Amino acid sequence: MNSTAQNKNQKNNKAPEAAAETADNAHPFDKELSKKLRNSMKKLVAINLLLSQEKSGNLTLNAEQKAKTDGKAALANDIKELTAYLELFR
Repeated sequence: MNSTAQNKNQKNNKAPEAAAETADNAHPFDKELSKKLRNSMKKLVAINLLLSQEKSGNLTLNAEQKAKTDGKAALANDIKELTAYLELFR
């Protein structure tokens, strides 16, 4: 392998390390907001899945599932707020 190809491979190998290093050095506030945003997005996906299954007739929601879907608007609002905070912080 020539030296140019070796240098290119070395640079490519450093990219994942740099990304991991940046994530490790992120501010704790940024990490916490990102974590809350990720979890809220997962919950929203689960709610949308429940609603689509109910709409298609494959599922009848029980009381717990109904309560979860009733909180969709509040969850969407939380996601909007978390996103705004992250944009301000970064």
